[in-house]
Amino acid sequence: MSQGKTLLVGTAWVALGQGIGFFLRFFSSWILAKLLAPEDYGRLGWAMAIVTWFELTSDLGLVPTLLRSKDGLTPRYLQTAWTMTMMRGSLLGVACLFVALATGTLGGYTTHGVLLALLGLRPMIMALRSPGIVKRRARLDFRAIVIEEVLQTGIGVYSSVVWATFDPTGNAIVAGTLIGTVTSVVVSYWLEPMMPVWTWDKEVMAELGQSSKKIFLNTMVMALWLNMDRLIGSNWVGDAGMGPYVLAFNLAAAVEGLLSKALDVHYGQLAKKMASMGHADELDELHEKAGQWKRLYVFPAIVLISAVAPAAVWILYDARYATARIILPVLILRLIPRLHGQFHFQRMLAKGQLAPATIAYLIAALVQIAVMRPLCKLDPSEYTWGGARGLALSVMISTVVWTLCQDFLAGRVTAKARWEWTHFIFWTGSGLTVASFF
Repeated sequence: MSQGKTLLVGTAWVALGQGIGFFLRFFSSWILAKLLAPEDYGRLGWAMAIVTWFELTSDLGLVPTLLRSKDGLTPRYLQTAWTMTMMRGSLLGVACLFVALATGTLGGYTTHGVLLALLGLRPMIMALRSPGIVKRRARLDFRAIVIEEVLQTGIGVYSSVVWATFDPTGNAIVAGTLIGTVTSVVVSYWLEPMMPVWTWDKEVMAELGQSSKKIFLNTMVMALWLNMDRLIGSNWVGDAGMGPYVLAFNLAAAVEGLLSKALDVHYGQLAKKMASMGHADELDELHEKAGQWKRLYVFPAIVLISAVAPAAVWILYDARYATARIILPVLILRLIPRLHGQFHFQRMLAKGQLAPATIAYLIAALVQIAVMRPLCKLDPSEYTWGGARGLALSVMISTVVWTLCQDFLAGRVTAKARWEWTHFIFWTGSGLTVASFF
């Protein structure tokens, strides 16, 4: 199959899976928003951000490393990677429990701590997946990946809704998340039946660790930036204010999931080509051809989605979530600069050149810290961007900063790069202008 057809078929499967996943998550959020209070969403958003932050900051980058390695799909490497993943998942569960106990003891936030302790089981369970599941990604078999994700999301959503009818608290979403994670583990062995074996191969561990160091550092800084809004935003907008924000964030994340999976297809092609070639010169042509799609089709589609988002919130959610009408389009429009940066990051990841992205993440985090508090502290009754809406705007500002800094540090200050900047700045600005009327 040609590279273009592989990308098209893989993206089609990804689009189908993410479309089904988006419908399930949207249905879930609509039902759960009627059953749960905004404060429940706010507390859950904080706990989920902690777990996500731990997961990202401890990401060993094993999957990209295995895909790039010529021996990465041998049992020796796969079993060693599974052992490293199990160790990481266990440590994450203990870390979440420790923070949960400290939160309840020192801060008095008992409910927050319970949610965090339960969610801390997710990385422990996820580590149990089949060691051979990465083979599906290496073969660009996105059909199998989509099947696993759809079953995980569908069963998880169903479990959350059923649980919430009896226990209308954040526990319902936690229960659905854990049940969906167990489903993913079971399905992984159905798709790739490779029994795990505890393998302590120091030579392979050293090789995987050496290759993963740059990814680990990059992911750690990225995690700080990506989760900062939900980690500390409630300090200025409160749990009730964070409720609509977390609702909007989850809906925007569903759209981002589709784009991220399409980028996974693109990276799979780049990594496969890199492993077969042994050098990076010929990657650029494949990368630039794929880039035309985002400028011509994806950016306008994101603006269109953001334009109808306020009406969807107004129709489907009650007055408690009214502020999500402007938060959601801003978070969706943020995907334009985010997609631009992530797209070029795939090429850097395939080449092992991650320093520009890492430094750009750090700069973006500092910018967000500088603007977050002033924007959140503005009175929403007097200023358009006060409260949780100011939090969303701070995320947008820092994302644009990250994208521009990454391009600059990667040496992409060329006529073609400036033309791409014009595209994403134009579409982002146009969308924000429309969103400001809501």
